[in-house]
Amino acid sequence: AQPPSLPPSPPLPPSNTWECPAGTGMTLTQAASTGDTGIFVSCYVEGLKMGDFIALNGATYEVVGLAVPSGRRRLFQGFPITVLPGLTDAASSGDLVKAV
Repeated sequence: AQPPSLPPSPPLPPSNTWECPAGTGMTLTQAASTGDTGIFVSCYVEGLKMGDFIALNGATYEVVGLAVPSGRRRLFQGFPITVLPGLTDAASSGDLVKAV
């Protein structure tokens, strides 16, 4: 008879936990106001880097800063993206942010 097998230990989350799962996009995790240059998103789409452009509510912004969390630390409010120019319009939590 075989000894009872131990349940497998849960795998550690991958280091790329900031990447959006396939088929999903970035959404705002908190509201942003007109003029804000910092937004927080649920995840980063694969390949997003400084110098890229994102679209939010019909306006396009340049990505000038990203803060990929170190290790498995996830920022409570989401993942920050610094954009220029400042937002031309207020945005709501849950709004879609697209890489363009």
